[in-house]
Amino acid sequence: MASLYAAPFKLSYVDFPPRCAGAGSVICAPDYERFDVLVGRANEWLRRNGHVRVKTAESIEVKGRLDGVTDTNKSCYFEADHTRRKMRNMYIRALRLWVIPKDDGDPPEPQQIAYVNVVPARNEYGIFDSFGDTVRKFNLHLRQRPIPGRILNMESQEMKFHEWGVGVDPDESCWVESVKYNLSFLVVIRVFYEIGPPACEEVGVADFVPTCLNSGSQIRTTAAEFEPFSEVVRKASRWCYHQEHVRVTNVQSIDYKLQHGTEHNEDGDVDTQRSFFTESGRHTTRYLRILRVCFVRPFDGSCVPHSHRPFTLNYATFEPVMLSSGGIIGIPVFETMANTMRRAMAWLNRTHPELRVVGAESVPVRMFSGNQHGNHETTYTWNRGEQKEFWLIVLRIFLDGELEELPAEPISPALLKKTQEKEGACCEIL
Repeated sequence: MASLYAAPFKLSYVDFPPRCAGAGSVICAPDYERFDVLVGRANEWLRRNGHVRVKTAESIEVKGRLDGVTDTNKSCYFEADHTRRKMRNMYIRALRLWVIPKDDGDPPEPQQIAYVNVVPARNEYGIFDSFGDTVRKFNLHLRQRPIPGRILNMESQEMKFHEWGVGVDPDESCWVESVKYNLSFLVVIRVFYEIGPPACEEVGVADFVPTCLNSGSQIRTTAAEFEPFSEVVRKASRWCYHQEHVRVTNVQSIDYKLQHGTEHNEDGDVDTQRSFFTESGRHTTRYLRILRVCFVRPFDGSCVPHSHRPFTLNYATFEPVMLSSGGIIGIPVFETMANTMRRAMAWLNRTHPELRVVGAESVPVRMFSGNQHGNHETTYTWNRGEQKEFWLIVLRIFLDGELEELPAEPISPALLKKTQEKEGACCEIL
């Protein structure tokens, strides 16, 4: 993998997509390398690049291609609707490492990582444990068998659930969805850690939900209105500021399925603890983008893992630049993820040196549908099974500290000079 950025950096990423090992058929998906193979390949890369360390790891989903090539550098994709002949969408799960330069105090030997999947248990009545119960049981397990290392981050991954057969296979890297039928998903917890002496930590999360500003009207066909994402981060920041006994590992935005419309209880809250949901193939499925702050703390809660200082959560979002609108019937063309990350890196290098990177994520945004229309700040959105969807992936970087300068808005196509991007297979930004 060729280096695409030689200057000093505060944050970068490198991707490890699965390789196609066998062609699929009409009734089954192609055979791709499993997720544990990707982590093994990532560790080989880390051994060759001892000057960096992993800040967080991310499982990213990209649209599959018929030729078996997984392109994680593509910033947008088109999802078929059920009127198309094949009525199937294939998806690939790849590994993205968010890396930072090593500090003087970091061990000189190359970092090595591993992970563990935590799957919600199912009782005899077919009901899955809630997210909170799954975390609680995992912590009980950790007290008996601590993770052999230091936890890097924890992510909530929606994984396709097969009612008949294996149920859910967390390490599966390829799956096919039929957009004509209902799809079931199970939220699996994936914990990444740095291999080493056990840190004897347990995990926890704090969820923050947008407030409903207007419930909308079915008679007037007006959509409900919720707070923008910036307000949700503000709530999380206030919570983080007062935490003394935890180490925040990462922050993740999640599109949480609403069960009944706006689904607020009498206090205006949303139950974010469900671990199983179904997306309709024919009808509308509504989502609310919540913010999940993941943290760890020592088994002995009275012990402070680090000297406490106020923690101010902030963020910056970077949208890929539109190179061509596609005209009336064409498909828009956007810059690659590599070029979007270059702009993010340049912005980070200009910001105040005391700003600390907390983590980063790759966020899919609906461009022309579902109440979102390309606005990554929109928190209430929906999906209709019969509707074509065009997705844009934006990069969001979470930071600790006050932002003095926000990223500039992407240049519109009318102002953008006609340039030709060199499309390559490189998936490393350093």
